[in-house]
Amino acid sequence: MELPWICSDYSQSSFSVNEYLYWNAIQWACSSGARELDLGGVRSMEGRFGSRCNGTQGAPLFWYYWLASGIKLPELSANNPKYALAVRCWKKMPLALANRVGPWIVRNIP
Repeated sequence: MELPWICSDYSQSSFSVNEYLYWNAIQWACSSGARELDLGGVRSMEGRFGSRCNGTQGAPLFWYYWLASGIKLPELSANNPKYALAVRCWKKMPLALANRVGPWIVRNIP
């Protein structure tokens, strides 16, 4: 069974709605006889992504890109030194500002 993501109204996040939805999806998959449950890809086993995967068995994800001749695949990773200043600034940004500009930034990341 595959469940790539769950989404709820952000204003309800203090009620752990996403966790409740995931738990109910896991229970439903088990009661339906599913032998495997794919909760979507995790790009990194660090930080909050690693905690999501405790006690699970990971499988490698393969991504294929078709680029125009001479074009290199951009390295869009927080570990890329090119983005070090932006990452440091983001970590120090007041939460209210981060919550305000975050959705706009994420929408514009390829």
